[in-house]
Amino acid sequence: MNFTEKKQAYQKMQDPAHLCCDRELLTKKSPDALVLKMGVVDQAKAQREILWALLDVATVEEIESYRKPKKSEWIEKLVSLITASVPETIEGLKVADDTVCELLDQLEADGIELTDDQKNNVSAYKGYLSAAMIDLRKKEVEQNLIELDLEAATQPELAKIARSLQLAPNPDFKAATLRPQLDTYRLNLMKVSEGSGEEMIPVEAHLEIVNELTEENENLQEQLEDAEAEKELLEDQLEEEKKSEATPDQE
Repeated sequence: MNFTEKKQAYQKMQDPAHLCCDRELLTKKSPDALVLKMGVVDQAKAQREILWALLDVATVEEIESYRKPKKSEWIEKLVSLITASVPETIEGLKVADDTVCELLDQLEADGIELTDDQKNNVSAYKGYLSAAMIDLRKKEVEQNLIELDLEAATQPELAKIARSLQLAPNPDFKAATLRPQLDTYRLNLMKVSEGSGEEMIPVEAHLEIVNELTEENENLQEQLEDAEAEKELLEDQLEEEKKSEATPDQE
């Protein structure tokens, strides 16, 4: 288009609500455009500058067409995300939360209002993400506690772990009182097998079972030794009887 057509389209198509769409299309059409490297302070100004550059590489029809389908596409992406399973890793949870925020920002910038049900579903999903993040961080802290040398750990380290695990309030948070408290918590942790993910026996119960098996093994060993001794005695008696039968009586 010539300069006059470009200026007319520029004046007609200015709308900060389309900043995200126009920026995305310009990124596809001209990824090295200087305006893309500039930060966004004023949305209206940023949209005007991006639109001006975009009109050099895209037609009016392309720009308008690109603006329309993105609205429904963002809604579809948001609905697809919040109805999917909650990620099982801390990094996955962060990505999901960031993606929700980005989609909401794009919808707001484009002037799209969510329905009440959609808003409630988004709030519920973000609540699930938050709860899952707390649970994973707690498991991470518990694993660190299992591997921690309590005697060598400093008071700030112990206090941080105690607060993360939300243990019973400790007024002074002194190391001397935190160590036994954390040691008791550690002894009762349910360890999780890395291979199968199945819950393992708690440490205290595990030790009790080991002691029982050891005692049972000792009892079985004693019974075996008694049986061996009895077997030797019977063999001696049998040998004596054979000798007695082989030797004639002398009168």
